Amino acid sequence: MKKTQWIAMLLALAMLLALSACGKSPEAPAEKPGKTAQTAPAEPTKTPVEGTEAPAEGQGGAESVDGELLESPEAGLAVPKPKTYSENEDKVLLLVDGGKVEQLSLYYLSLILYPATYDELMAISDDAQWEAIDTQTVEVLDLFRLENGTKENELKAWLVGVGYENTDMLEKIEETNDYVLYACYVDQYTQDLPEELKPIYDGIIAELGAARSQVIHTEPVAYGENMVGEKLNFTTTDLNGKEVTGEELFAGNKYTMVNCWTSWCGPCIGELPELEELNKQFAEKGCGIVGILYDGGDPDAVEEALEILADADATYINLIPWEGLNELLQIQAFPTSFFVDSEGNIVGEFIVGADPEGYEAMLEQLLGQ
Repeated sequence: MKKTQWIAMLLALAMLLALSACGKSPEAPAEKPGKTAQTAPAEPTKTPVEGTEAPAEGQGGAESVDGELLESPEAGLAVPKPKTYSENEDKVLLLVDGGKVEQLSLYYLSLILYPATYDELMAISDDAQWEAIDTQTVEVLDLFRLENGTKENELKAWLVGVGYENTDMLEKIEETNDYVLYACYVDQYTQDLPEELKPIYDGIIAELGAARSQVIHTEPVAYGENMVGEKLNFTTTDLNGKEVTGEELFAGNKYTMVNCWTSWCGPCIGELPELEELNKQFAEKGCGIVGILYDGGDPDAVEEALEILADADATYINLIPWEGLNELLQIQAFPTSFFVDSEGNIVGEFIVGADPEGYEAMLEQLLGQ
């Protein structure tokens, strides 16, 4: 089974990402998005670069439905949500990823088109199905915003270092006194794509191509910062089928760390013994850990996860995802962990990647407030 990586997907959905025509190699290392302070959205003056106008009539437009956007708050970048996608979200998925590369003052947004819905992807356990998904996936549009005087040759050198094989596909589409915006756009897909999906792919790809001239810029915010204050209010089951409510689950702790993981994520599995120790350590301080198995919609994954947890001697509760969870959290990387208070309100910072020391520090910080 091919498990390719995109440059920003920390240990995450990596097995979903296909190699795009932008030329990324499967050995590309992950790059952790940086943290930035939230400020009021900015509307900079944009000067489109000559030759990057929207496609002519009949070649696909970038009109969205009710002004909806595909956006990465962490990158401060967004484009109009294609109308074709809005009409076909029950058939395909446009995964949005974005963040910051600290050493380059570089922000990025990536839009990746899958021939399946998110729930279908999370339920796949068959290698042949994964291979089909992998070959039919298209990374349609990558945007790279360079700031603070970072040069194009520095961007290209970095891209080569993380696995891009063809940086000639980069095109400059905007330039201001503060930043330069580049794009990598792909307008093709494999011929073995099911016939019923080809018109959908054609429409989405054309509309995202037009969206290159309609990029929206805002002030980047730290990952998860826009979700602080949201409340987890749910009814679901644990991995053994016992009903659980958020109200009951969180009421007994001052703070609870919620660890989102999957049965196929190596770093997720590797940190389970440390999470168990952390759970025991902080139980004395009125805190605890709860896991959410993101591929828990697949009975085979649940069975495998139960064996994994037993091998790790992990005794804390693990939950099946509930309807609306992904729409609320929009988690695209595993493991991702966040924190809630006794009423289920999200507090503190989101932590992407296996980081037991970071979890401990955040719990101590919350307890000290």
